[in-house]
Amino acid sequence: MASKYKIAGDGIKDTETGAFIPNASGNRHWQEYQTWLADSTSNIPDPEFTEQELEDQAWASLRAERDSLLTKTDFMMTQDYYASMTSQEQTDVTAYRSDLRDLPGDTVDPTDPTWPTKPQIVIDNGI
Repeated sequence: MASKYKIAGDGIKDTETGAFIPNASGNRHWQEYQTWLADSTSNIPDPEFTEQELEDQAWASLRAERDSLLTKTDFMMTQDYYASMTSQEQTDVTAYRSDLRDLPGDTVDPTDPTWPTKPQIVIDNGI
């Protein structure tokens, strides 16, 4: 069962109202929180982030970085730019982008992904 309170940075979040309660002894809500803590040894605030929330954040971060790399190489797939590349560069960029799209599915630990190697043409374009 979720707790009434959750640790939130340097304060507490009231999980029922969503309000942030700063760690300030003069704050009425902080005093209510302190009373709640003292009322029972089973009154323990939830951690700032659960293991599942941390994992979800790591996956979201991985996807965001992957999406950024895909966006940065989108121009390479336009007809004019693509036609200006050698066939090897075309193959390398296409494979790189495919590997990026496959990355989340090929990753066990989102905090330690194995990023595909950037082809030289991607590096040459400052990506």
